[in-house]
Amino acid sequence: MAEASNSRTIKVGTVEVPGRVALAPLAGYTEYPFRAAVATFGCPYAVTPLISAEGLVRRNRNTLRLLARGDDDAPVVAAQIFGARRGGMAEAAKIVADAGFPLVDVNLGCPAPKIRKQEAGAALAGNAVALRRIARAVVAASPVPVTAKMRLARDPSDKSTLAAAKLLSEEGVAALTVHGRAVDQGLRGPVDFYAVKEIAETVPLPVWANGGVETPQDAEALLKETAAAGVMVGRAAVSRPYLINDIETYLADGAVPAAPSRAELAEAIMFHFDKAAALDGEERAARHFRIHLLAYLKGARGAKALLPRAARVACRRDVADLLEEFAKPPEDGP
Repeated sequence: MAEASNSRTIKVGTVEVPGRVALAPLAGYTEYPFRAAVATFGCPYAVTPLISAEGLVRRNRNTLRLLARGDDDAPVVAAQIFGARRGGMAEAAKIVADAGFPLVDVNLGCPAPKIRKQEAGAALAGNAVALRRIARAVVAASPVPVTAKMRLARDPSDKSTLAAAKLLSEEGVAALTVHGRAVDQGLRGPVDFYAVKEIAETVPLPVWANGGVETPQDAEALLKETAAAGVMVGRAAVSRPYLINDIETYLADGAVPAAPSRAELAEAIMFHFDKAAALDGEERAARHFRIHLLAYLKGARGAKALLPRAARVACRRDVADLLEEFAKPPEDGP
């Protein structure tokens, strides 16, 4: 069963995570600029997008870019690495720790075919021999605690995920995140609470439950049904960077804070862009920022007319002008 030092703190090896709600790794989204924006609303723990161990070892420029961090990042950030070669994974763990990350997270849950073809991600979790070798190598090489994120097996009667969780615990992994869906479900379909609970109640590690959280009430139900120590939130936080703080507050106090005003959200979005521009340059940041703008605006009242502009922003001025319009309350309310 997961061990929490108090209702809002979880210990992962030597690292104290000051909250129960985490930002899940999302390729293309959970890079430093976005994590900094989420941290402005209060995010205690976040995970980078999955990072190629081989890319780190080869010092690939685009891969190393994913190691960017800052003083305004989330208080605790784990760098998530993936790969199938134990030597490469071990070396990548050292690189991550040298970059200042307090935790190394091993990806065992990515369902993308291009990752599984490499015998990495979700494919690795089903190979007990390879999994033990990699877990042992990464834990031995890493000067910081090692965690892992995994998915469930396709068949509910298949206990391979539970066996993998036990194996990881035996090899010294300090915490787990379990996505409560099978590989072939992707990000859709029901979450298997029972399977996650079986893992959380079996391994002597903190377990974060992941999958299907859209609201604070969803997070509360996931924690209750799985007996997990914490909850990890993914895509719902992309459009609502304040959601993690809402969940933390709700779990602690039973009340959901008022949503930020459109002007406050616009300010956070601009902050996000400026961090991205400082990292990548204005033009490159603007191109990549389109996906973030579309996510931020999606579902906001009165914002539908802004979506075509969001898909074409090319510079800071474009973003600032769009957000100036967005910050105005729509005619049918905030």
